[in-house]
Amino acid sequence: MPDASLRLYDNIHIMSLAAALVLAILVVTDSSSAFQLKSTTSPPRILTTRSRRYVPASSIAPQTQTQTARHSTYTDRNGITSSFEQQQHVAVPVNGDVDLSGPVATTTSKAALTRIMAALTRNPTPTPTPSDFSLVYTPAEAFHILADKGKNNAKMSNMKTIISAMLGGAYVGMGGMLSLAISGNMMEIGFANSGIPRLVFAFLFPVNLLLVLQCGGQLFTGNTAVMAAAVCEKKATFKDLLRSWGLSYVGNMFSCILFAVLCKYCGVLSGGAADLAAQTLLNKTSSSFGPTIVKAILCNWLVCLAIYLSTQAKDMAGKYVGIFLPIATFVAIGFEHSVANFFLLTAGMLSGSATVGGITLKTALLSNLIPVTIGNTISGSLLVGAMFSFMYGRLGEGR
Repeated sequence: MPDASLRLYDNIHIMSLAAALVLAILVVTDSSSAFQLKSTTSPPRILTTRSRRYVPASSIAPQTQTQTARHSTYTDRNGITSSFEQQQHVAVPVNGDVDLSGPVATTTSKAALTRIMAALTRNPTPTPTPSDFSLVYTPAEAFHILADKGKNNAKMSNMKTIISAMLGGAYVGMGGMLSLAISGNMMEIGFANSGIPRLVFAFLFPVNLLLVLQCGGQLFTGNTAVMAAAVCEKKATFKDLLRSWGLSYVGNMFSCILFAVLCKYCGVLSGGAADLAAQTLLNKTSSSFGPTIVKAILCNWLVCLAIYLSTQAKDMAGKYVGIFLPIATFVAIGFEHSVANFFLLTAGMLSGSATVGGITLKTALLSNLIPVTIGNTISGSLLVGAMFSFMYGRLGEGR
């Protein structure tokens, strides 16, 4: 019996020694790994956890290795909580960078910390704005984008301005001819005395402004607001404004007239389309000077708001919604748009209808184009360009 107890004691002693040896090996291995981890050089950039920002270490003076302490707690499955202190070394090499992506490090040198903070200040990260997480720009951001567009228009050469204006006029002609072709032929199937043709005309017409804004065109009516905004923000001069207005007006007029002539030549301006064009010409030249100016003011107010809403949207669908609603509104109501009238009045004169035989170019100019141009200029430059500069830009600063 004593021999058995002795053998059991010896076995327990041997097992204890073996366990101690294994534990010692594990401790040594863990210490070695920890030492290697501490000795690892830092990544080649500074990364702060708050702003996720990289700062070159070349702007920070060389430092020796500094040490930080982090107190942690651990609770095991039995509910026993232990606390321990973990040392962390942060190195700032001579030609390297430091990684602050882990626990925030505190250095033993206040001067080093001051240099790090100065480097972060010299390289600020832009603060995210609400529009960074939205499908639309804020109203103020959209206004400044419009003003920058006016600045770019001011820098554009005369040739480019004329060509982009001719493209814009052609796009307006496309939308106008589409509306005449569909709405005009609806009158032959029993809709002459209803508002349906007018509604269809209004729904089809906005395609022209989508083409203008997304395909490199310019319109005189849009430039009244865009250039006025640039002048109010001191991004363009009054001379730039007059040059842009004049060139875009001439380019729009030329291409709209040419497009109407081409439509007549190829035969699409005929039948119901020609009849509707003639009726449109009669309606647009029968109003007196004052009411025509007012209708033009209200029209270009909506047109420039459509451009503004389109600028706010970041995707194509949003842009078209912003274009469609204001443009369809002014067409359905019957307001006056100078560039659209370049095409519609010309189409009416080329329609061949006997009802428009007494309407001459002089009548079209005095009864429509001149008052409409005046009204469009007033609303675009004052109600949108200057008004939005007061709301969101330089004119409203300090007020």
